[in-house]
Amino acid sequence: MRLIVLIITLNSAITFAQFSVTFLSGYDPKEMALYNTSPEDGNNAYWDKGITFGIGIEHKLSENLQIGALFHYTKFSFARYEDSGFHIPEILFKGAEGSGSILRRTSIEVRFFPYPENKLRFYFLTGIGNLYEELGSIRVQFSGMIENNSQTTIIKPRKISRFVHSLGAGLRITLPANLHADISGLYYSDYLDRFQTFLGLGLGYSFTK
Repeated sequence: MRLIVLIITLNSAITFAQFSVTFLSGYDPKEMALYNTSPEDGNNAYWDKGITFGIGIEHKLSENLQIGALFHYTKFSFARYEDSGFHIPEILFKGAEGSGSILRRTSIEVRFFPYPENKLRFYFLTGIGNLYEELGSIRVQFSGMIENNSQTTIIKPRKISRFVHSLGAGLRITLPANLHADISGLYYSDYLDRFQTFLGLGLGYSFTK
């Protein structure tokens, strides 16, 4: 819903200038944890590095400046659960399994092109937006040494929404037929509990009115 509002707002401002649509995919090399700092009991859960898909719409303000609305969807697969071992001696940790986690990022970003006339155009980007996290549930299994019975503990899913700032750089390659390719790297963070990175490739089409 936030993305639709951003797109409508952006399109309403486009009366005579150029705009473009870019589809992208990417990779997040940073492993995501349930906690960014270990809690007191030492337990922690981790998800594998994420794969991202997204779409962006840009409006050309000048030869050097563009503003755009962007939506990212990232899926992380469950990796492992580290147990603290802080249990009574008769209880042993057996293992854990978990469901995937999802990040959705909606933002408005500005791109600055120092050398706009080149076929290969380097740019800086910065933006603000919202990050919505859905951390998957975890099933943890324990066993009793004496009675040899099993016990399952379920850590419920967590949903977190936070305001984030993005900062990065990229390279835009102008292709024939109004197409362009983007190579970019950036981070987005609330500078408190979340610092996430992103490496992406995009293919876009520019409309001229």
